Amino acid sequence: MQETVRALEDQEVDKSCYLGLLSKAYLRTGEFELAAETVTQGLSQSNKIGEHYYTSELLRLRGEVELRRGESDVAKASFREAIAFARKQAASSWEIKATESLSRLLRSQGGSGKVRSVPRLDN
Repeated sequence: MQETVRALEDQEVDKSCYLGLLSKAYLRTGEFELAAETVTQGLSQSNKIGEHYYTSELLRLRGEVELRRGESDVAKASFREAIAFARKQAASSWEIKATESLSRLLRSQGGSGKVRSVPRLDN
C-alpha cells in the first residue's frame, strides 16, 4: 500500500482514499503514529483539492487513532464530526460506520451506546 501511495506521486485524484486505506493498515498493525500521520495527510489532501468523497471515513479513522492513543474525548469529537460530514453529503453508509464507532466507544465507557443527535455541518 505504501508503494501505491508513493507511485501516485503528483496525482491528486483519489490520493486521499489511498492514504485512508494506508492509515487503516497502520491501525491494524499497531503503528498508531504512522496511522495518525497518514490520516492527517489524507485530510490535507482532501482539503487541498476539494475532493471530499472519503473525508467522513478519514475523520472516523482519525477518531480510531485517537481512541487507540487513549484520547477518548478527542475520538468522540472526531466520530461526531465524521457523522455530521456524512450527513451533509447524504452518505448514509459513512454515517452508519461513524455512528457504529461512536456507539462502540460510548458502550465501552459504560453508556448505552445510543447516539442521540449529531449536529449538521453548515456549508
